[in-house]
Amino acid sequence: MTAITLFGILCLGVQDDPAALVQKLRSEKIEERDQATQDLKKLGKPALEELEKLATDKDIEVATRARTLIRTIRLKEILGVELKDLGNLSALQVVEWMEKKTNRKFLVAENLGLRNTRVRVPEEFLDLNDPYAVGVDLLKVAGLGVAPSDSNPGAIDIFPGPLGGKQALKVYQKVEDLPRANEFCTLALHPRHVSPRDVQAVLINVVSFPQNCLSVENAGALILSDYSSVLRKCAAIVSEMDFSRSFRVSVALLEGRSGKEASVPEGFRNLRLADATGANQFTLLGTASAKLERSPGRNAGKIALRIPGSPAYLVDLDGTIRAEGGPTLEGLAVSLDQEKPKRLFEARLTLRDDQWAVAGTIPAADGASLVILARAVPE
Repeated sequence: MTAITLFGILCLGVQDDPAALVQKLRSEKIEERDQATQDLKKLGKPALEELEKLATDKDIEVATRARTLIRTIRLKEILGVELKDLGNLSALQVVEWMEKKTNRKFLVAENLGLRNTRVRVPEEFLDLNDPYAVGVDLLKVAGLGVAPSDSNPGAIDIFPGPLGGKQALKVYQKVEDLPRANEFCTLALHPRHVSPRDVQAVLINVVSFPQNCLSVENAGALILSDYSSVLRKCAAIVSEMDFSRSFRVSVALLEGRSGKEASVPEGFRNLRLADATGANQFTLLGTASAKLERSPGRNAGKIALRIPGSPAYLVDLDGTIRAEGGPTLEGLAVSLDQEKPKRLFEARLTLRDDQWAVAGTIPAADGASLVILARAVPE
């Protein structure tokens, strides 16, 4: 009797020992591997540390069992229910869990059928920093929309995603203002250089539900209703498409000196020239401009300018147009205009917001300096 009792105690000890159970996952007998799997699942959270050691094991079956157990145990800890597999969770269970974790009221139409709507749990669903955000992401997998209720302040509406465009959703004008949680909302975009209809033709393949992607050509607007994560992706695509294909690039040369009284030519007074050059008196030597244009199949190309004066200067530009805001001058070179032009300056800079930018300075005679400015204005 004593021996039998001791054996029973030892068996119980093995069943409660994560390290011993994990080693049984390597057993040559499938029955023992299956039993160890069940015992680890019952053991729950205390087994996680040992299981994580096997998640990347060279034995594929061992690693697979370990990762599946990790997901199952964590999901049980998170949701309070045990799942037979990652697709065995109902949308109703998600909503009930969200209400419990967030103390918020979720409004669901009776005919929405959440009890029979299955939610496939992504493997990355293991971060519980924000239960509300996690729950919203799960419901998104089931094609459901989640958004703060317009008619019931403090409550949350749940509705079919394809009908999101017909909901009274909050409208955002800026991407940075979109909610952190993956809520359903509306984003109004106003592309400057490309037709909303052309952008819609692209985004129609990106949005979750095409009927929620609308273009208002007369207003120059795109109205998108979708999950905030999708709206961010759409806005990034619009940003890549929405840029001017043609710019008027101008170069100005100033002579800078230091004196008692500051003086800056009209048109350049908004620049902090003194900070950039160390001078405070500036004289405009001349300006020159040319059109920089991107054509189908090629980028902008090269431009040669001449700024007359005594001495005269040659300016060579090699520009590219790739994104919204302004072109990039891959090469900006200034030379003295003489029989054998003397290169004085070279730089690379991106021009933004139609504003003059200081490309650089070079020393000149009598303590003066030559200040090179550039800007690009969309045409």
